[in-house]
Amino acid sequence: MRRFRRVDIPARLLIVPSRPTRTGDVFTYGIDYFPPSVQKRLQHAQSKMHYWINHIQEQQDILAPVFAEFERYSRYFGGWVESVSQQARSPRTEVASWLEFHAYGKGVQDLEELKAHAPKTFQYFDLLNQKMQAYYRHFSSCLEKSDASQFQMPEPLESYFEIDGLAKNFAASVNHDQKVPLVQALYYLYLYTSYYFRAYDEMLNDFSPPASPKAWRQKEINLSAGGLSVLLDKRYPANSRCAIHLFFPDTGQRLDFEASFVRSFTASHTHKETNAFNFNFPDGHSQKVVVFEIERYEIRSSMAVAAF
Repeated sequence: MRRFRRVDIPARLLIVPSRPTRTGDVFTYGIDYFPPSVQKRLQHAQSKMHYWINHIQEQQDILAPVFAEFERYSRYFGGWVESVSQQARSPRTEVASWLEFHAYGKGVQDLEELKAHAPKTFQYFDLLNQKMQAYYRHFSSCLEKSDASQFQMPEPLESYFEIDGLAKNFAASVNHDQKVPLVQALYYLYLYTSYYFRAYDEMLNDFSPPASPKAWRQKEINLSAGGLSVLLDKRYPANSRCAIHLFFPDTGQRLDFEASFVRSFTASHTHKETNAFNFNFPDGHSQKVVVFEIERYEIRSSMAVAAF
């Protein structure tokens, strides 16, 4: 593959394993949605959250247990995302596990004391709780309708929650000189939960990818006539076969072919996973189109260079 020159080029991309890689309670591709880069982000958010919780001076005895509960509920959710995606194991197959899952799905309880003593902080936790309940509810619906032959999504998950907008306002305070411990702790709790929710979103996207190329994610891919590599928040199963779908908006060209996943490693400069694939072209046409798109991009890029 090294005889082909490689170019970083923007394209809309969809990569889905050609077949399930593991059999079990529920359909799965065996994709790792918690690779080292995601684990590092979770650990960083958790560490920062604990640091700032310990620096809260007022009502720490009331607030600290609430933070701990949200952390526990988020970790439990992520644990089942990992069990489904990596082990094809569903909580629905065991009565005790399914009852426990539904108990967690009710969200964090016992927030009344917080509501009485810190109403503004309660509002933040309550909004985060609503998002958590929505994710649990959706996950539960998927598991109820899924089996070893298919993963079924009953309806799309909401794409925006009120807590998302509120957290953006908190983000502005994170790097502020006058750092407020409570604001910092709340923000890092939001990040911690979000990393688990994003892993679930990624899994849903793989199980039910958008049909329209215009809805595929825009990525900068490292492309050659023999393969590609791309930065993602996941790792594909070793030696898996995948369906590669490329769409180049400028030309409207779409390519669909099979590829072999060859390796993945954490890119230190981006804290994402570099996933590399070798193309398995059925004929020479697709390879010629890839070469054409690379050459066209190089020519257009060179024309954009300012003249001296």
